[in-house]
Amino acid sequence: MPPAQRHGPVSRTLVLLLGLLLGPVATARPANADHDPAWYVVRAGDNLTRIANRLGTWVTDLRTDNDLRTDVIRPGQRLEVSRPFARTAADAILWQRVTRQPRSITARFGPYEENRIIMPRTGVELDLPQGSDVLVPADGVVRYLAVMEELGGVAILEHGDGRHSVLSPFDLASVPWRLGQAVLRGDLLGRTAAPPIAGKRPYLHVELRIDGKAVDPKLLL
Repeated sequence: MPPAQRHGPVSRTLVLLLGLLLGPVATARPANADHDPAWYVVRAGDNLTRIANRLGTWVTDLRTDNDLRTDVIRPGQRLEVSRPFARTAADAILWQRVTRQPRSITARFGPYEENRIIMPRTGVELDLPQGSDVLVPADGVVRYLAVMEELGGVAILEHGDGRHSVLSPFDLASVPWRLGQAVLRGDLLGRTAAPPIAGKRPYLHVELRIDGKAVDPKLLL
């Protein structure tokens, strides 16, 4: 499927989030459950307890979701997760910066003046060369991947307790993940693309949303 079409069903919270971000161009459908399902690919050294703790769910749910008769799992195995982050509290989320090294901020969070008009800035822009690595800031689920006008490739991750990170512009061909897939803090999310606005210096836009409201994303910097 072309990168520009990689958006799909999202949660009620994300419907609000996308509406704030994208206005009428967003395509989203609310889920029937409070917690949209996800899936996870088992890694070397994993066990059900570790996976459940990282994804804010229960071992009993993982057993039921995947019809497991024992706790034996193998690397590369796909596990369905029916209620990711159902037991994740905000103070349990471990954050890290989204770049390998600290980067200078070229546009700060909060209101700014443009042509004598006060405008809102819902995130920050970091000075980051095109093709740079962007890291997953906290254990999460990929909820949105799409190319949007004036934003470029956008990735939105759900982290639990109403927290979402929003990052752009991406070369979506460099993103190895799929919608609904669980990712872990420090994973390579993808690489930055050229700015969508001609002549603009390469950058990374970083947002943190809590229940759809933009807050200072300093936890991700």
